[in-house]
Amino acid sequence: MKNRLLFIALLLGLIALWYFAGRRDDRYSKAPERPNDPWVFRSVLDKQARMITFALDDHLWVAYSTDSCSLYKAWSDGVDFTGAVYNMRHGPQPMSLGASWFENKHRQPWIVTLNGKTEAPRTDYKGHRYTADGHAEIMYDLVLGDGKRIRINERPEYIERDRQRGFERTFEVENAPEGAMISMRANLASIADPVNIVTNGAWKQSGITPQSTEGDIQAVETDGELTLNAGKPTRFAAMFVSMPLVPNPFDAERLSEATETASVSPGERLMAKSDCRTCHNPQVQTVGPAYVQIAERYKNTPENIDMLVEKVMKGGSGVWGAAAMSAHPDLQPDDAKAMINYVLSFDEGEDDGEGGGSTTTDLTAIPESKWLKAAGNLGNGDMAPGLLVKVFQLKFSPQRLDQIDFNAKPDDIAVAGLVDAGPTEFAPLKNDFALLATGYFFLEKDDNILLQISSDDGSRLYLDGQRLIDHDGPHGMEPKEAEVALREGYHELRIEYFQGSGGRGIQLKWARSGDPKMKIIPEGNFSHKRSDNDEDLRKMTGEQIGIPGDVIPLSEVHPSYDLSQARPDEFLPKVAGMDFLPDGRMLVSTWDAMGAVYLLENVESGDPKKIKMKMVARGLAEPLGLKVVGKDIFVLQNRN
Repeated sequence: MKNRLLFIALLLGLIALWYFAGRRDDRYSKAPERPNDPWVFRSVLDKQARMITFALDDHLWVAYSTDSCSLYKAWSDGVDFTGAVYNMRHGPQPMSLGASWFENKHRQPWIVTLNGKTEAPRTDYKGHRYTADGHAEIMYDLVLGDGKRIRINERPEYIERDRQRGFERTFEVENAPEGAMISMRANLASIADPVNIVTNGAWKQSGITPQSTEGDIQAVETDGELTLNAGKPTRFAAMFVSMPLVPNPFDAERLSEATETASVSPGERLMAKSDCRTCHNPQVQTVGPAYVQIAERYKNTPENIDMLVEKVMKGGSGVWGAAAMSAHPDLQPDDAKAMINYVLSFDEGEDDGEGGGSTTTDLTAIPESKWLKAAGNLGNGDMAPGLLVKVFQLKFSPQRLDQIDFNAKPDDIAVAGLVDAGPTEFAPLKNDFALLATGYFFLEKDDNILLQISSDDGSRLYLDGQRLIDHDGPHGMEPKEAEVALREGYHELRIEYFQGSGGRGIQLKWARSGDPKMKIIPEGNFSHKRSDNDEDLRKMTGEQIGIPGDVIPLSEVHPSYDLSQARPDEFLPKVAGMDFLPDGRMLVSTWDAMGAVYLLENVESGDPKKIKMKMVARGLAEPLGLKVVGKDIFVLQNRN
């Protein structure tokens, strides 16, 4: 009897165990299968440091920058795990494989509005974690100007519907102040139509453009702003077309390394092995312009090729905004020319590089009705140098220029020798202010010019009473252009500008007929009507304000020292550190994408033509001991 009872009890126990095991939380049994182990990892990716990658599915990998806590891109074919950590190959680093579904254009995407004030918060990466249901989250804080922190937990995931692949981002908000509105700028590509974007938040679309496609695939790119829900998760998802459509610039490098075939041009091979891909994509504008944009702007002429070769080798900023391109002094001119020819080959239209803002060089072909006539009865004796600038300190965070009363009494009046201002020139102004610059723009002869205004945030430019460029709204340091034919003389100029929060700056450049190179408009072209109090006004731009080493070049030193240039004229490095060898030669390390180290000889000669320079290492950017002053390199010799 006892054995029978024991058997029944054992049987009931097994049934109970089976029952409760079958009722375990479904979350643990439905964890998605991942294409890599570990499926979340930190590494260098596409030559960008401090990236975190989520291997969500065989057809969807996504990566984020832990510096900006913003999405980098979503792509399809995984990662080429190469480098010392993975296969003992020193030098190469992991790179993405295959085309992208889309690449994020908003490196600082977040906007927070609280108590009527809008700001772009600083981001602070807080790591990642795996969740109990088989997903993973990236965690980061939005740090407001007053130090308050809003936690964002973002969960990326692959989704599929009717065999259509998609990408879903789920956001949870913690510690948000009451009444705070949290928004994120975002763009998407490789979608058939904006209806394929699904969210339970507030999605405001700001632009849609057709996308370059393959075969019969029709797709669009779209941009907009997502406002997150307060108190509940926000889901933001998009379903893609059958294949990703954004080319991967790193594929060319793998192709050129794997096969030395004639199908890859010499210029393409050189581009693949350079640092160009850090800022440029063949089809999509990222940090810098896409190859196709450059090709559409410049006609393939010997003059333009020589100009672009010089640009690549010497670096600097140009028609695409304030972001500077690194110099490449070790690049051979023939190699640079091959790279430029490759880039210009992307213009497939019949305009041969005449699209996207080139100026008309035949002035006789411009109808008389298109010319703007100069102001009459103005002579040089009536004018004082520079533009008058009225400064308005605002009590709110502006979002557009129409919110600002430019007829109100200004808080300050200054003179701008030229339109080229940033944090140094604006000091002590930081956030929530506006400027009104008025005066005259002078041309010594009739000309057709391309004007470009870059600003962070909004700006407008009026010439002879006409609104020529409208660049309104909060945005980064982005350029906008207009072409105009001007008669010789003085033309009335008005520039409106506002700064909300974050970065600040404004620049006005031009390219004249026959000279496609964008340059800051010189001081001699700006003036205003002379008044009795001109001498009492402070100068905002046109002369250096600040201290050497704070983006200000060193111009003079203590009388005990002699000052001489310690670099060749064509050598303009982004200096991280300097040190001298016992034999007097100088080492210079740089912090640009290449991270090169250079060896300079005859630096104490004082003659830039006698100074010889060569690159001796790559990938090193640690300071070597001496402090760098400004953007230049000098030698100080004690005469005592």
